[in-house]
Amino acid sequence: MQTKNPEKTDKIFLYPINHESVNPKGNTMRDFNDEYEWVNSQNLQKFKGKWIAVINKKIICSGPFADDVVKEVKKKSKETPFLIKVPTEEYLSL
Repeated sequence: MQTKNPEKTDKIFLYPINHESVNPKGNTMRDFNDEYEWVNSQNLQKFKGKWIAVINKKIICSGPFADDVVKEVKKKSKETPFLIKVPTEEYLSL
């Protein structure tokens, strides 16, 4: 289902992944498909169990806590990062 507005389900917002995604405040969201694909193609062994922030297919910083990683990114860039936690075990990517 494609929509320009997120669907609210028990306080969880579901966002469509496309160039016209909109957050709950009505602001346009950046498309992170390229970063997601890039992250999935990388060897991230040294980042197991850590959060990583990616901007333009480059890891800007990492750490054990997402809020600390976001604070560090804000010091380095005005761009919104793709933030993801690297799993500690093998996982199935759908």
